[in-house]
Amino acid sequence: MPLTRRKAWGFVGAYVALIYTGLYFTPFIGHYLSKRNALGSFIGWTYALSGLFLVYFFYFKLKIRKAEAYGLLLGLGILCQGAMQRMEETLDRLHFLEYGLLYFLVYLAFRFSSDGIVLIGRAILLCSLLALVDEGLQGLLPNRMAEWHDVLINISACYLAAGVVAVACKYRSSEKVV
Repeated sequence: MPLTRRKAWGFVGAYVALIYTGLYFTPFIGHYLSKRNALGSFIGWTYALSGLFLVYFFYFKLKIRKAEAYGLLLGLGILCQGAMQRMEETLDRLHFLEYGLLYFLVYLAFRFSSDGIVLIGRAILLCSLLALVDEGLQGLLPNRMAEWHDVLINISACYLAAGVVAVACKYRSSEKVV
C-alpha cells in the first residue's frame, strides 16, 4: 500500500491530535510510572527500541550498507544521549523522542510537494510551530506549565531527526527516503 500525500498528512494530523489530547494526561501517567520506579526504564527502553528500529530501517528497508552511514547514526545517537543528559525531567526525554518522530512524519508529508533544502526547512518550520502551539496549550492547562526550555527541546529533536534524514538521503541510492 503506497504512501500518498493525503495519507501522509492524515498520519501527521492523527499524531498531532494524539500529542495534543495527551497533554492533560501525560503528568498523571508520568507520576504513576515514577511512583513505581518504572518511568526511567520505560523511557530507556523506548529509546533503545527506537534506535534498533532505525538501524533495522536503514539496513533492511533502505538497504544502506556503508559503514560511514552507521558511524554518522552513532554520532547522532551520541548527540541525542548528550542532549538527554542535559534534560532535568524525565518526561522531557519523552517529548524529545515524540518530536523527532513528528519531524519524520512531517518530512514524509512535505516530500510530495518539495525537495532539497526547502523540504527540510518547511518540515522544521512546521514542527517548530507545532512545538510553540504545544507549549501554548500546556500554559492553558491547570496541571501543566509552558516553558521555553521545552520548545527548544522539541525543536532540537526536529534538527536531530533532520540529521538522520540527511544521512539516509546521502547514503541511499535514490534521493527520496521511504
